[in-house]
Amino acid sequence: MILGIDLGTSNSMAAVYKDKKVELVKSRTGSHIIPSVVSMDENGAFYTGDMALQRKKQYPDMTVQMFKRSMGTAALFELGEKKFKAEELSTILLKAIKEEAEAYFGEEITDAVISVPAFFNNPQRKAVMEAGKQAGFDVKRIINEPTAAAVAYGIHGMEQMEDGINQSNGTKANGETKHKDVIIVLDLGGGTFDISVMEVDDSVMEVVAICGDNKLGGGDFTQRLVELFKEANAIHSELTIEENARLWEKAQQAKHQITAEGFGEIKCVIEEREYRYAITEAEYEDACYDLLDRMRKLTLQAVEESKYEPYEVKDIIMVGGGTKLSIVRKMIEKMIGKDIRYKINPDEAVVRGAALQGALLTREEGLKELIMTDICSHYIGDAVSHRCEYDMAKNFDVIIPKNTTIPVKRTVQQYAWPARWIFEVLQCENEFGIDVVPLDKFYYVVPDLGTSQTVMVEKTIFYDVNGIMYAEVYIPATEVRYSKVLQSEDEEYLEQETATKLEKLNLIQHNMGEKDEDELLMARAERMYEEATGKERETINKHITAYESARNARKISEMRQTREALIKLLDAYENVIGEWE
Repeated sequence: MILGIDLGTSNSMAAVYKDKKVELVKSRTGSHIIPSVVSMDENGAFYTGDMALQRKKQYPDMTVQMFKRSMGTAALFELGEKKFKAEELSTILLKAIKEEAEAYFGEEITDAVISVPAFFNNPQRKAVMEAGKQAGFDVKRIINEPTAAAVAYGIHGMEQMEDGINQSNGTKANGETKHKDVIIVLDLGGGTFDISVMEVDDSVMEVVAICGDNKLGGGDFTQRLVELFKEANAIHSELTIEENARLWEKAQQAKHQITAEGFGEIKCVIEEREYRYAITEAEYEDACYDLLDRMRKLTLQAVEESKYEPYEVKDIIMVGGGTKLSIVRKMIEKMIGKDIRYKINPDEAVVRGAALQGALLTREEGLKELIMTDICSHYIGDAVSHRCEYDMAKNFDVIIPKNTTIPVKRTVQQYAWPARWIFEVLQCENEFGIDVVPLDKFYYVVPDLGTSQTVMVEKTIFYDVNGIMYAEVYIPATEVRYSKVLQSEDEEYLEQETATKLEKLNLIQHNMGEKDEDELLMARAERMYEEATGKERETINKHITAYESARNARKISEMRQTREALIKLLDAYENVIGEWE
């Protein structure tokens, strides 16, 4: 079987297509959602998921999250005195996901399909593939998150479209030939935002435009509440790591409360004093205007690049916990001019699509045939330069335009004087060479043919379905070829460096057991006791004491009752409203 993995910024999930249905992996803590958090103790053992998230509240200096945004970059994250790149942390997380899946299904799993934001660039995609490899997977496919959601929609969601379409033969109820529908997949996760515009019919889904922002996500909407809280309470001094972690959690809860009730309140203890801040949905919407405006402009840009008009959009698929925010939903509804219906659970859409993509790769019997095409999310081209690297004219020459269907192979012909040249491949967000990401470069020689004329050079770039690229320079006059699989300088040592570091650390994975689950509950209860005041503190202490007494006396029935009562109290105290990004 092929494991579909939604490697999220805040949370991750895994699933497989088995017995003609998608089955989500349930972790040892009983949840389908695995927090994308990594923690390390003083002995060098790693914790992931729920245990790591709980440790973050007690040992914030030994715990990290939100590292997905930094995939493929030189950014470092500190776990105590040790520093890790995002790829290394993702390797640890993916290894844990692999072990959870194998424990759940009772068999070894080596193959995986891993989702990435549609706007991830080439180095970021390579980083995800490398992390998967280091975690023990043969990564069969890297799939864009909106595309994965569309796969889930196309296979399991289209029958819910209320348009009278007969899905078995692609015709309408009155016998008319079915036309293509235009859908938008809007994906707001914990740290990234993507929009894909697609053309859909009965068995073909074609991505026609992609836009996105890898530095915009649900976490930014939480951070805005943190800033408002500090400003309202005139808190100008630096908070401790523990206080920052506590305030972030309270802001998350308030964000969910705003959507559920139209207002939110943050109560947080800082320096043994309780501060409060209340905000209405309208006030929150005003405060987040710049974030919403970035989403609005990118969505309109994607629709414009698709050559469609907003009124032509048939359906909107909302993906990621951030899309549950009422202010996000209302903004999109107003812009597109139609109500949003959640046909697929936003939390599960990507992982279900990844699992289905894995099943499509293995041609699982009974699975609806679906042809899926994806596109290049950036402009790929050549930094046309002079013969010497000390005097380079960085004129960007597009070879593969943005929104080109992949896989694709494009060749351009150029003429150059005899010399040693550089083929430098760049990735850009527009055709003018702005916001450039250098991918790789290599040298080639244009020969002197004994004439005063320039020599023709053919430059080719191949872009595969995983977003990995291959470049070639061919000199027809001499039939000489120069070629390379594109790889940034960071990537060239990433594989060896990551493997070496994790081998030295022995990648001690701390797996959850019954004792750990009990410790997790007690740690959670004790932390909430420290944060609470007045009667809330007294009530929590009463339940902790009752559970500890039953546990010490080994009274099984009483332990079960007091444990359930304590969990119920803590859930109510945290004011948890569903599972968000």
